[in-house]
Amino acid sequence: MTIIIGTLLSGIGFAVVRNWESQKISIEFQSLALDKVHQLEDEIRQEIDVLLSLKSFYQSSQEVNREEFKQFVSHFLSRMPSIEALEWVPHVPANEREKYEFKAQKDGYSNFQFTQHNEVGKIIRARLKAEYFPVYFVEPYQGNEKALGFDLSSNANGLEALEKARDSGEAIATAKIKLVQKTEGINGFLIFQPIYQKESINNSVADFRQNLQGFVVGVFSLEKLLEKSLDNFSTQGDEFDIYIYDTSASTESEKLLYFHSSNQGYNYSNNITETDALAQLKLATNDLGINFIKTVKVGERKWLFLLIPNQKYIKNKESWDSWLFLSLGLFLTAGISSYLNTNINQTKKIRKLVTERTQELFQTNQELERARDDALAATRAKSDFLATMSHEIRTPMNGVIGMTSLLLNTELSEQQKDFVETIRTSGDSLLTIINDILDFSKIDAGKLELEYQPVLISNCIEEVLDLLYPVAHKKGLEIAYYISPVTPKIVITDVTRLRQILTNLLSNAIKFTDVGEVILKVNAECISQQNNQLENAEKCDLVYEIEFSVQDTGIGIAKNKQQILFQSFTQVDASTTRKYGGTGLGLVISKRLSEMMGGKMWLDSELGKGSTFYFTIKAKVGVIPTNINLIPEQVQFENKQVLIVDDNATNRQILHLQTQSWGMQPHSVASASEALQLLQQENPFSLAILDLKMPEMDGLQLAEEIRKLSQYQDLPLILLSSIGLPLTLDLLPRINWAATLQKPIKQSQLYQVLFGIFQKQPLKLIKKMTNDRTPEIPKLAEELPLQILLAEDNRVNQKVALNILKKLGYLADVAANGLEVLEALKLRKYDIILMDMEMPEMDGLEATKKIYEQFPSTEIPYIIAVTANAMETDRQLCFDAGMNDYLSKPIRIQEFIEVLRKYQAQIK
Repeated sequence: MTIIIGTLLSGIGFAVVRNWESQKISIEFQSLALDKVHQLEDEIRQEIDVLLSLKSFYQSSQEVNREEFKQFVSHFLSRMPSIEALEWVPHVPANEREKYEFKAQKDGYSNFQFTQHNEVGKIIRARLKAEYFPVYFVEPYQGNEKALGFDLSSNANGLEALEKARDSGEAIATAKIKLVQKTEGINGFLIFQPIYQKESINNSVADFRQNLQGFVVGVFSLEKLLEKSLDNFSTQGDEFDIYIYDTSASTESEKLLYFHSSNQGYNYSNNITETDALAQLKLATNDLGINFIKTVKVGERKWLFLLIPNQKYIKNKESWDSWLFLSLGLFLTAGISSYLNTNINQTKKIRKLVTERTQELFQTNQELERARDDALAATRAKSDFLATMSHEIRTPMNGVIGMTSLLLNTELSEQQKDFVETIRTSGDSLLTIINDILDFSKIDAGKLELEYQPVLISNCIEEVLDLLYPVAHKKGLEIAYYISPVTPKIVITDVTRLRQILTNLLSNAIKFTDVGEVILKVNAECISQQNNQLENAEKCDLVYEIEFSVQDTGIGIAKNKQQILFQSFTQVDASTTRKYGGTGLGLVISKRLSEMMGGKMWLDSELGKGSTFYFTIKAKVGVIPTNINLIPEQVQFENKQVLIVDDNATNRQILHLQTQSWGMQPHSVASASEALQLLQQENPFSLAILDLKMPEMDGLQLAEEIRKLSQYQDLPLILLSSIGLPLTLDLLPRINWAATLQKPIKQSQLYQVLFGIFQKQPLKLIKKMTNDRTPEIPKLAEELPLQILLAEDNRVNQKVALNILKKLGYLADVAANGLEVLEALKLRKYDIILMDMEMPEMDGLEATKKIYEQFPSTEIPYIIAVTANAMETDRQLCFDAGMNDYLSKPIRIQEFIEVLRKYQAQIK
């Protein structure tokens, strides 16, 4: 009995170890095969990307000639030997056949004609038919002479793939074919990428067919493609059998693309059928039943890869562990039996030993199972790629922008400050590009949602102008805006996206204008009256179409270039991109946003004279929130005579129209001399508005001359300045200005000044100095003492956040992951946690959930997400987990202060 039990246990242990070895071999083989097939997928994907690049080339060009085609594809052909040729195949109706043949002959191909195969495979002149798809351009020409002029629709496989591509708009591959340009009958396949007429809209098969322009076609050699990828499959080529099938093929001769037998070597399916390959497959099986099967999509066809390791591979991977285990088990069994036979009195000890051995075998079995599970998990982990562009770029950008912001608040020389400003500006530009790409991807995927709320149009415009005015001022540009009186003051729309469109158009105008002005105008038209009531709305909902226009005196755009402006990732020309920069996404995003808001976008431009970009939105009139003070009625302005002096015609016109809309009687002149003449001739004026910077006599000199006139010594004077207050401030008290205003003139500010003057209410001097200095960081800790915990695993980001907090007067504790956060909360009470989303061991989302599970509500800190994940879904994930606020990296000091202020308001 002892011998039987011992032998049985040894056999069980042997089987367990043997099974573990088999699974280990299978896992290693599956991982190796998957990696190599992925390499082949990448190779195929790169070659299809060549066709997509060629498609984009055609769509971005008015017309492509043979030389341009050759230059564009030459670098692709030089680095991708598996591409036999790249071709342009136009759609040629029967009535245009002679024109195409004549044009090709005129280009130097004197023997060019449309050709096809006859019944015996000989190339002949193409027969008459309704339409043709000839190879019109082909590169390289040498070696592909026979392909030039060949009608690809004359071949059944070519016609099938061609029609599928035409009717779907997708890249479609043919089944295996004999390449027409190869006399030795090399097997290959074609991929058709359809090209449609520009600006066409294809919503149906009929649209696809009507708008078809032709195809860019890739000609691929099966031999070169598979040889390049599969020759590197293993250094031991005789250890594997490889079979590749086209499961989409309809005939047996087309199905088998390739097989490699460890006994016969490579075969590219020139003289072998699927039946022959299956016969080889039966010989290629192994004792363990290990194989790898994967389907790869190639131009909408499905290629099935079957890889089988043979006995040689398995033997090289097998170890002696199982046999050693069996030998050891049998040896112990024999020893135990001998011991029992010779020492009958030791029965209890032997039984105990057997029990212990059984437990050891059980533990070994468990360890082997755990090892198998770990190996499987490790294999799955290899295929999981968890990183996004936004997160990976924003993390180092947080260090760049955060540290430069801190550095700007230190003592620097002018040169050092200029260097740091350059770094921060470059970082901001990169961040703008990232945000543009994210916005574009969200819009393209239909995942961008608008947030409607009451918007004061004048405030929205003035916020954008405040942001961009310093840039315009540095270039010496005049910038102004005018809102038509018929425009509703408050509308219901998405203020963030409206501001984004305005910022993009105005910044483009400033960027492309070196001399002159940039003018924003707003007009509106009531288009409908709805009976449905909004909460707290007026009697009915008025819907307006609001038109915004941004006019500049910049470089302008040629008529033939304007159509490409609203295409993704495009600029007017390469030189513009090099000089001015940009991704080519801003206008695309702005156009899409205006369309989402019920409007459209277009432009009017002339090269060398400037451009005007227009966009519209549709919006309901909004009710007036209680926290917004609008301009009161202007009854006190009726018939007031106002003198406007400004050498800039646009500014003069805007001031004229604005004061006129308030009931005043404006008189506008372009120079100080004209103003003085008018003051001596006309009826007494009630007010004068003077521009500071004018030729011959500036605003200060004019004001002194006015004060010399006895009847105007007390005339209220308003000074307009593009550069803040002048250096000669000693003149201000002597002249007794009523107010000074900085351009661009805000309507609300001008109105409040006029209201104060005519109501004879005391006014403070209104001024706004341009200041390039970085705002000082307040010692917030003195008024809002806080205990702060920083949860961040990245050392650079830790350094940035700690220095920002130090500038604010705070000393924070640091936790490198969620587990450390939980431990820190057990030791100390914190007011705020700055929580990163992605951390090792336990991320920020899981840590937040654990905090709510493990701590009473009174001990839970205010949790602020600080993360490089900037998508809207990431923000929602943070709030769903229980976080209280959200900051995206890179951290802006002012945004961080605003979040702390928000917390301060809540605790009060």
